[in-house]
Amino acid sequence: MPNFRTSADLVVRAAGMLNFLRPGEDLEDRHKQTMLDTWAEVNALLQQDGISTWPDDEIPVVVFRHCARILALEVAPEFGALPPLLQSLGVQNAHSGINQAKSDLRSILMEPARFEPLEVKTI
Repeated sequence: MPNFRTSADLVVRAAGMLNFLRPGEDLEDRHKQTMLDTWAEVNALLQQDGISTWPDDEIPVVVFRHCARILALEVAPEFGALPPLLQSLGVQNAHSGINQAKSDLRSILMEPARFEPLEVKTI
């Protein structure tokens, strides 16, 4: 299993959180582009905050679901999907959901050993 996921993977995960996709379906190109553009902006802000150190298209697996949550919360109002998303995440508003995801990212990143690849030796 790779240690990184792509921004396209992130878009699919966030779209799933918004109930935009069912298994086997593709997201419309305009929605994909909106979400990719939003992710680039979000990751730039995470980098400014000292949270992200990864490129837009190489998201570490250990932080992937938190990044998907942030992306979904960022784009949900534009797609009219905020109330159901907030309910499914158990948060009162997008701001608190994003802050919680950022806090989770900081906690994960305080454990740098989690980013080390597992070395398997054969006997």
